[in-house]
Amino acid sequence: KTIPTWVDRQGNVESLAMPARSYGALKLSPDGKRLAITAIEAKLNIYIFDITQGTEIRLTKEGNNSNPLWTPDGRRVLFTHNSEKTDGLKGLLWAPADGSGEAELLSAQSFSPWSWSPDGKFLVGHGGNPGVGLDLLGLSIEERGEPQVILGTAFTEFGPSFSPDGRWIAYSSNRGGGGFQLYVQPYPAMDRIIPISRESGEEPIWSRNGDELFYRNRTKWMVVSVSTEPDFVASTPQVLFEGPYGQVGGLSYDAAPDGQRFLVLLPEYDD
Repeated sequence: KTIPTWVDRQGNVESLAMPARSYGALKLSPDGKRLAITAIEAKLNIYIFDITQGTEIRLTKEGNNSNPLWTPDGRRVLFTHNSEKTDGLKGLLWAPADGSGEAELLSAQSFSPWSWSPDGKFLVGHGGNPGVGLDLLGLSIEERGEPQVILGTAFTEFGPSFSPDGRWIAYSSNRGGGGFQLYVQPYPAMDRIIPISRESGEEPIWSRNGDELFYRNRTKWMVVSVSTEPDFVASTPQVLFEGPYGQVGGLSYDAAPDGQRFLVLLPEYDD
C-alpha cells in the first residue's frame, strides 16, 4: 500500500489525508487542488480526491479503469476503460470530474492518454503495436475516431508530454538499447531526436512555463533546464530528490503547478 505524498525540492515530505491503498497511476488537476488516482481494488477504479477539502468520490462505476488525465479546464477526467464483459466496452472514456454524469466514449481503440496540446484540441498518448511494442498516438478531440500514429518505430515509445508551447514532445524510448531513456523531438515535424537523460529516463513532465523538464530516473527525480530560443538546448540533468517512492503502470508522480512540490506514492510498510 502507498499514500500520496508531497515532496519538495529539498526532499521534505508531507502526506495527504488519504487512506493507504494499492494506488496506481495518478494526475493532479490543472489548478493542483484535486487529484485523480487509480485504486487497485477488486477492480481498478478512478477516485477524485479534493486536496483542500479532504474529501473523495469514486468516479468509475464498473469495469477496470486506469490512466486518469484531466481536461485542461478541469471539468472532466479521461481514463482507459476495459469492461469485464466479453462483448463490453473498451477504449478511452471521459466523465465529469464531479461525478455528476455518465462516462462517454472518446475512442474505441486501446489508448493510454498522457498529455494535451496547449489549445486542448489534441491528445497524445501511447498504444500497442502488435509484435513491435508501443507507439506514440494522437487523437483529435473534435474529430474523435481512431488515434493516429505520431511516432512509430521498431522500438517502444511511451509517455509523451507536450511542452507548454506545443512545439516539442518529450517521451521515453528504448531505441538506444538497454533501458529506457528520455528524448525530445520537435512537433509536428518529429524530424530530430534530442537525448535528454544520461542513466535512465521515464515519465517526463514540463514546468508550466516550459523552462524545466522533470523526469524519473528509477529512485531519483531529475530536472533539466530548457531553452528553446533560438534552438532547443537542455542542461545536464540534476537530481531534485530521491526516495523509495512507488512506480506504477502509467504516471506515478506529478508536479504541482508551481513546480516546487511533487506528488509521489510513499510506501506504507506493516510493522
